[in-house]
Amino acid sequence: MRRRRRYYEPEDLGYEQDLRDAADPNRRFFVYVLDTDYGHYVGHTAHVGRRLREHQDGETESTAGGNPTLAWRSGPMDTRADAASFEAALKSLRDQRSPRFREYTGLGPVPYANPSMSALRSSSRQGSYRRRRDGHPHDDWFARFLRREIRGLFRSQRKRRMWGAIAVGIVLLVVYASNGGC
Repeated sequence: MRRRRRYYEPEDLGYEQDLRDAADPNRRFFVYVLDTDYGHYVGHTAHVGRRLREHQDGETESTAGGNPTLAWRSGPMDTRADAASFEAALKSLRDQRSPRFREYTGLGPVPYANPSMSALRSSSRQGSYRRRRDGHPHDDWFARFLRREIRGLFRSQRKRRMWGAIAVGIVLLVVYASNGGC
């Protein structure tokens, strides 16, 4: 059996995050579960409402285009480390489809399968690209990428700005080229 890497490493937070957490000793942290098209996403934050808006606006890559809605939220926890370890425990229970996940959250355990990450995992396990019979090895990945970006355009103001700037650049390039490059 292959050993799972840890979901959370304390050093991932960085020095700046430690300073922000120490600056407000009354800050409380929450673990939350989102119901998405890809399954149940588990995370932790100090601001559940703001984090939910980020997920719904497509600013979080892992849930972009997945129609995330808040399904459950824990009670307040004193430290980020407590919230992160509880998050890791919930993810493990969810992935094992344990009945204890339902005891904690009241939700059936639906493992989270982010389409962009599952494509990377499946190709890395085989050690080489999987080639479709009728085309390029990246055809499936690119089609999924386009679908996710198009869905994200309807949810994320940041993506609309980015793609709008790209479109304006292309139009200006075409106008410049049609005028003979003057």
